Amino acid sequence: MNVLPFIFAIFAIFTFLSNSLLKDTKETGVVINGIENFYQLQQKHFNGAAGLSYRSLTTQKQGSTPKPKPPVKRHTEYKSPRLSQALKGSQLNLYPLAQEQEPRNHPFYTITARLLCLLYPTILPDNQAACTLLDALIAKAKTLNEPTLNELMPEDPLLQENYYKMIQGTNQYDIKQKKGIPPLADFLMIHKKGACCYLCSAHFFVLQAMFGEEFTYAIIAGEKKKWERGKTKLFNRQELESLIKQYPIETAFYETIRKYCRAQLNQKKTVSKKTQNGMSFRKEA
Repeated sequence: MNVLPFIFAIFAIFTFLSNSLLKDTKETGVVINGIENFYQLQQKHFNGAAGLSYRSLTTQKQGSTPKPKPPVKRHTEYKSPRLSQALKGSQLNLYPLAQEQEPRNHPFYTITARLLCLLYPTILPDNQAACTLLDALIAKAKTLNEPTLNELMPEDPLLQENYYKMIQGTNQYDIKQKKGIPPLADFLMIHKKGACCYLCSAHFFVLQAMFGEEFTYAIIAGEKKKWERGKTKLFNRQELESLIKQYPIETAFYETIRKYCRAQLNQKKTVSKKTQNGMSFRKEA
């Protein structure tokens, strides 16, 4: 039997199938390449459009006026440092009065006596009692080179008893509610080279002795608004004097005492263990 025709037939069929498969593969490759080229062109188009949009926004931003930043919102309750004893220079300085031949003629003599009445209404019931004790303290200070408050104990036994209570104080006190006894060192100091008062850190009751209660609350309210704008809790001297000009009647005394005041005290201050409305440990601020 002759098998050659059969072999040639199989070879012809195989050749036909191979050519068909090769043709389909080429056509598929052409289609795939076309799809890839389409997506590449589309991506270039989108990139170009995005670049133009970004440059447009950048140009507009550079040419526009920047919006002001909103004020900082405080999430805590405002507490004035003037109601604590942690500030350096929050007290009145007794030493300048001891340098005067006639201390009662010094403008801060009246302020100091008024402060003592505010702090110790049960011990010093009136201005005369405060002046009597203040005279004794100044007289004792004149005999010492660098006196401390503890060394100013008066000679009079009755004054000694009262002064001892003021020096010691109580663990807790509330001046407004007239509870307890504030330690004298929280409100009075003896600083040889110091001013009578440091306005930017003066305690609430020191300011009240100087200007009265109404203006002192105006200071606290103004400092609270400043703090709510994201600034510090205390006025500087310029801000404080600007507020003083708005209350000419309440602060008429200021021009007389201005030369005896400074803005801040640049030294360490010892804080008493006993503080208003609670306890705090003695430390240097």
